[in-house]
Formats: sequence, C-alpha cells, structure tokens
Amino acid sequence: MTDFFDKKHYGLIDNKHMAINDIYGIDIENFRLFKNQKLNLGQEMTVVSGRNGTMKSTLLGLLAQPYRTEHKDLYGNRMQTKFSDVFKLSSEKDKDDYIYHIRLNVDGDLKLKEPIPLYFQPGNPNSKTSKKDRHRLVPSGRQQGDGYFTLPSVYINLKRLYPLIDSGEIKSVSIEYDMAEKKFISSLYQQVLLREDFDNFEKYSTNISRISKNPYGPENSYYDVNSISSGEDNLSTFADVLVSFMRIFSANKKNKYNGLTGILAIDEFEASLHPIAQMNLFNFLFDWSRKYKVKIILNTHSLFLIQNIYLSQKERLEHKRIIINFIASQFEEDNILSIYENPPYNLAYSELTLSDYTENSNLAKVKILCEDEVAELLLKRVIKTQKILSQINFSHVVNDDNPGTSYTLLTNLCKSFPNILNETMSMVVLDADIDCRAVKVGKFPHVLNFPSLFDGLPFEKELIKYILTLDGSNAFFKKFKKQKEMFKQSFTRYKVPLNVENYKDEDVKPFKNWYDSNKNDAKKYLTYYVNDNRELFNDFLKHLLQHVNDIRTKNGFTKIED
Repeated sequence: MTDFFDKKHYGLIDNKHMAINDIYGIDIENFRLFKNQKLNLGQEMTVVSGRNGTMKSTLLGLLAQPYRTEHKDLYGNRMQTKFSDVFKLSSEKDKDDYIYHIRLNVDGDLKLKEPIPLYFQPGNPNSKTSKKDRHRLVPSGRQQGDGYFTLPSVYINLKRLYPLIDSGEIKSVSIEYDMAEKKFISSLYQQVLLREDFDNFEKYSTNISRISKNPYGPENSYYDVNSISSGEDNLSTFADVLVSFMRIFSANKKNKYNGLTGILAIDEFEASLHPIAQMNLFNFLFDWSRKYKVKIILNTHSLFLIQNIYLSQKERLEHKRIIINFIASQFEEDNILSIYENPPYNLAYSELTLSDYTENSNLAKVKILCEDEVAELLLKRVIKTQKILSQINFSHVVNDDNPGTSYTLLTNLCKSFPNILNETMSMVVLDADIDCRAVKVGKFPHVLNFPSLFDGLPFEKELIKYILTLDGSNAFFKKFKKQKEMFKQSFTRYKVPLNVENYKDEDVKPFKNWYDSNKNDAKKYLTYYVNDNRELFNDFLKHLLQHVNDIRTKNGFTKIED
C-alpha cells in the first residue's frame, strides 16, 4: 500500500494553496461511535449505506466539509459545505475532542495525510464573539498554514427539501444557459425519468422558510411547473449542481488546471425516485463524474439500488471505481460502529432488514428451470442435501393447464431472453435426450444436461431400460420384493417393448403412460437408480453447484458449500 505523509514531510506550507488531484478517503481515529475506522472512496462513486442512526450523514459531512472555495453556483452562492450544514453537535454529549485524518493526492503526485481535529470550545459570557458553546474544526490544526483546503464542495439532502406544493409563490427567473447546457439538462431528464417534456424548459424560484427552491418547468407540455412531481423537482437540484461543476471544469481546462473539479455529497439519494430512476440516475452520475472529474459520495437505504449495483456493476466494484461502504454494528460492542468495504450482499440485506437473507424464501434462491415433474424429482434426488435444496427453487409449470415446459421453450428462452434469466437468478437443466451443446441456446452460460447411462434417453425410457438391463438376482428386485418378470409383465401391459436396443427411436408415450400410472412406485425406483449410479450423478452435481454458486456470487450472495 502506498505510504502517506503529512505536509511537513513534503515541505508544504499552506493547505489553501495545494492543488488537489484526488481524495482517497478518511481514517477516523475517534468520532462519536467510530473508533479506528477507515473509509475509502471509489475512483468515481462511493456509496454509504446502513440503518437509521448509523451516522451515514455524518460520514458525508466529514468528507465534504474540510474545503473552502471562491467558486459560486448558478445563484451566486459559494460551493462549499459547512459543518453546520450537515449536522449539529451537542454541547452536552460532544465535549470530547474528536479527530480524523483525510488522505489526498496533491500537487505533483504527493500522497498526503493530514489530521482534522474537532474540538469543543465552551462559550465565554464576557466575549463579544464567542458567547455560546461551539465546536471548531480546523484541518491540520491551528498553526500558520493550517486550515481549509481549496476545493468546491457541495452537500445536498433531497429528503429534507420541502415539497414544491408547500412552497410560496413560484416566480420565473432568468438563468443563462448555453446550448450545450440546455442539451445536458434535457438529457438528464430523459435518461433518468424517461421524460421528453424538458427538452424545452423555464426556470423558476420559490421559497419556504429559509430554503430556496429553483425547479425547472416544462415549456411545451400538457403540464407546467405547478404540476411537476417530487422526482422532477428534486432532479432540478441535481441539474443545477451538475451544471455549476461543469462550468468550473471548463474554467479549469482553460486555465490548464488538471486537478479535481470538486466533491459532491448526496444525502438520501433515493428520495422521491422510483427504483428504476434511482439506477438510471446512478449510472448517469457515474459517467458524468468521470468526465468532469467530480468525486461523488452518496448515502442510501435503497436495497434495490444496492442489489443492482452488485448485479450490474461487478467489474467497477472489482476495480474500485465504485466502492460500497456499509456501516454496521454486527458482532461489535454496544455503541460501536464498523465500516465494511464492498461487503457480501448478505450483510447489507441482514443489516437493512434485520433478518437473515438465507432464510428468505426467494431473494437468495437460484431458480432451476426444467422440463417436467420427473426432471424436478430427479434433480432433488441428485442434490439430496437439504442445505443445498433450501437455496434452490424449481420451476417447470407454464400454466395450470400445462404442467410441463418443452425444451424448445427453454432453449428459446436461453437464446432470446438471457437477461430475464440473469435478472431472475435462473439456470436451465435440459433432459438427457437434448444435447445443450448441439441445440442453439445463445450465449447464456448456465445450461446443463442430465447425465445418462444409455446415451441420452428421456427419464421414463432411462428408468425402464435400467431395470431391464439388471440381472434378475440384483439387489434392486430384492429391495422392492418384485421379480424381474413381474416388471416385464407390467411394462408390456402399457405396450412398452422389452427389447432395449432401439429405445432411442421408440415412441416415448407408452413409457410415460407406465410411469404416470405407477408414479408412487416409480419415484422409489428413480431414487434407487440415482443412488446406484452416484459416480455418474456426483459429477453432474459438481457442475450444477458451480453454476448455482456462479449465479449467487454474481448477485452478491455467498457460495453454498457442499
């Protein structure tokens, strides 16, 4: 791991004049419920999650507030985050000195680590400026050259914004946008909310309490700014902030400054957004972050968003372009919180729902699609272990009138709709008489064939041929207390031929009729057949488990150990 040093080690003097190229994260030595915890940032995006009361907003505040800037947003406000903007410390409960360290890449390529102390300063009744108790935060300390770093920093909390309906008079305001900015704002609404109404828009302003809102209203639509949804309203906050950063990026580029454009912290990311819009916005911000060199940190309770990041952003997680930091109290002392980086999805699920995801009926289960009831029974006999069976759902029913699924339907599903199978955590197991290597299943990888003793026969033919090829003294007949001749008699009753040589070409209907008419006994014979050929089926089971575990790990679940 790269070593970090303080500014004295590098001979740096003034925090204010450092050029910040990147922010790596913070090391919390002592802050409220955090003791000796590390929070790393993704190259583009960082997600912070946990239950209520796990100090997610606090972490965003620690990351976003050690900076000051002269840059202003569209409305002339400085783009900087004050500690009081994020949370308020108690003069009774927060009298201890707190300290954390920020890790930065500055100037040429220096790995800097500086302390950020936060200390309680009692009020002085005789002072004109410090009569009240307050907390002071000064990056690096109180020496000359210490103080805030220079970087635009914006913190927004969508959940705490008042709904537009609760605001006062909505007035039109004039904000100048160039054509590229107008096109960008339009694309934001289209890609996130799938709305084309904002291709042309007007800008408005309204106030409630001390909060100003500046929504966009569609200009050529069947509704206006008074009827926009909360999601459309909140998206205007994003649009304003993003355009403000884009203007800074353009100015930096003209001045040949290649450092970080800024840091954007988003609290309650999912507020008022449909789950699909959450994912759309996340993807939009990821691409935007990289292009305009803005570090984005967000917190969320959305299990949907977290699950989809694990599902669709696997490569970005592996390369640390996205990092999920989950705050949890599992197995810790009371009043102590830990930060887990890119944890297994089961930790996120259990922390947010306070239930064990492995006990959930469907969430973590892989779906095995097969052709019929016999295939399902055979799979259960092969898998056998309840630990594995409890994590699998089987399906072969198309509708109540059709309890089976044809191999044609299954292979077409693999070929034409692999995304459906992936999104539902599914795999396909075809009967032994269908060679998945020969039929067209597209690029869907999770397809298996049942093994066969006799070069790929349907189950009913396979079972009957197995019985007929056994010697009359075999333990099978003693087990079920039926002579081989009695089985022959039963087979011929359903017009099943006793010559097993040409079973591949025989009509399967007589075999199925025998099986269906003797179902209870046939199930027992099938179980014996599997157990008597464990070597054959153990190899199949090994490959089946590989597919199941590949699907589980791809979706953020732990492997099933056999």
